[in-house]
Amino acid sequence: MNLTLYLQQRLVLLKNRSFLFLMCNALLAPLGNSLVYISLTWHSQEEHASVGKAMLTMLCLWGPSVFLSPFVGYLVDRFNPKYLAFISDFSRGLLSASSA
Repeated sequence: MNLTLYLQQRLVLLKNRSFLFLMCNALLAPLGNSLVYISLTWHSQEEHASVGKAMLTMLCLWGPSVFLSPFVGYLVDRFNPKYLAFISDFSRGLLSASSA
Protein backbone atom coordinates (compact mmCIF):
# COMPACT_ATOMS: atom_id res chain seq x y z
CA MET A 1 0.00 0.00 0.00
CA ASN A 2 1.22 3.48 -0.82
CA LEU A 3 2.33 5.36 2.29
CA THR A 4 0.90 8.73 1.24
CA LEU A 5 -2.49 7.18 0.50
CA TYR A 6 -2.42 5.44 3.86
CA LEU A 7 -1.59 8.67 5.68
CA GLN A 8 -4.28 10.59 3.79
CA GLN A 9 -6.87 8.04 4.86
CA ARG A 10 -5.76 8.36 8.49
CA LEU A 11 -5.77 12.17 8.40
CA VAL A 12 -9.43 12.09 7.34
CA LEU A 13 -10.17 10.81 10.84
CA LEU A 14 -8.85 14.06 12.31
CA LYS A 15 -11.55 16.02 10.47
CA ASN A 16 -14.04 14.47 12.87
CA ARG A 17 -14.03 16.99 15.72
CA SER A 18 -14.96 14.47 18.42
CA PHE A 19 -12.18 12.14 17.36
CA LEU A 20 -9.70 15.02 17.27
CA PHE A 21 -10.58 16.00 20.84
CA LEU A 22 -10.35 12.38 21.94
CA MET A 23 -6.89 12.10 20.36
CA CYS A 24 -5.74 15.30 22.07
CA ASN A 25 -7.06 14.03 25.39
CA ALA A 26 -5.44 10.63 24.90
CA LEU A 27 -2.09 12.28 24.17
CA LEU A 28 -2.10 15.07 26.75
CA ALA A 29 -3.72 13.45 29.80
CA PRO A 30 -0.96 10.85 30.33
CA LEU A 31 1.66 13.57 29.91
CA GLY A 32 -0.02 15.66 32.60
CA ASN A 33 -0.39 12.66 34.89
CA SER A 34 3.29 11.82 34.48
CA LEU A 35 4.27 15.37 35.36
CA VAL A 36 2.11 15.17 38.47
CA TYR A 37 3.75 11.88 39.54
CA ILE A 38 7.24 13.26 38.98
CA SER A 39 6.62 16.58 40.69
CA LEU A 40 4.88 15.07 43.73
CA THR A 41 7.57 12.44 44.18
CA TRP A 42 10.28 15.07 43.80
CA HIS A 43 8.57 17.32 46.33
CA SER A 44 8.15 14.42 48.75
CA GLN A 45 11.83 13.55 48.45
CA GLU A 46 12.91 17.14 49.03
CA GLU A 47 10.73 17.48 52.11
CA HIS A 48 11.27 14.11 53.77
CA ALA A 49 14.06 12.22 51.92
CA SER A 50 12.27 8.94 52.59
CA VAL A 51 11.14 6.18 50.26
CA GLY A 52 8.26 5.47 52.63
CA LYS A 53 6.96 9.03 52.21
CA ALA A 54 7.18 8.71 48.44
CA MET A 55 5.23 5.45 48.68
CA LEU A 56 2.61 7.15 50.83
CA THR A 57 2.38 9.97 48.30
CA MET A 58 1.76 7.51 45.48
CA LEU A 59 -0.78 5.63 47.60
CA CYS A 60 -2.67 8.87 48.18
CA LEU A 61 -2.47 9.62 44.47
CA TRP A 62 -3.66 6.20 43.26
CA GLY A 63 -5.90 5.24 46.19
CA PRO A 64 -8.96 7.25 45.18
CA SER A 65 -8.83 5.72 41.70
CA VAL A 66 -8.84 2.23 43.17
CA PHE A 67 -11.50 2.80 45.80
CA LEU A 68 -13.82 4.99 43.71
CA SER A 69 -13.71 2.87 40.53
CA PRO A 70 -16.94 0.91 41.30
CA PHE A 71 -18.84 4.16 41.88
CA VAL A 72 -17.37 5.78 38.77
CA GLY A 73 -18.21 2.65 36.76
CA TYR A 74 -21.84 3.13 37.77
CA LEU A 75 -21.68 6.80 36.74
CA VAL A 76 -20.22 5.91 33.34
CA ASP A 77 -23.13 3.57 32.75
CA ARG A 78 -25.64 6.28 33.72
CA PHE A 79 -24.13 9.38 32.09
CA ASN A 80 -22.17 10.31 28.98
CA PRO A 81 -18.58 9.02 29.42
CA LYS A 82 -17.10 11.89 27.40
CA TYR A 83 -18.33 14.47 29.89
CA LEU A 84 -17.23 12.39 32.84
CA ALA A 85 -13.74 11.99 31.38
CA PHE A 86 -13.51 15.73 30.81
CA ILE A 87 -14.71 16.49 34.35
CA SER A 88 -12.26 13.96 35.78
CA ASP A 89 -9.22 15.30 33.93
CA PHE A 90 -10.21 18.93 34.52
CA SER A 91 -10.76 18.44 38.25
CA ARG A 92 -7.49 16.51 38.58
CA GLY A 93 -5.69 19.39 36.89
CA LEU A 94 -7.31 21.94 39.18
CA LEU A 95 -6.51 19.95 42.29
CA SER A 96 -2.92 19.40 41.19
CA ALA A 97 -2.44 23.07 40.41
CA SER A 98 -3.95 24.18 43.70
CA SER A 99 -1.81 21.82 45.78
CA ALA A 100 1.47 22.85 44.17
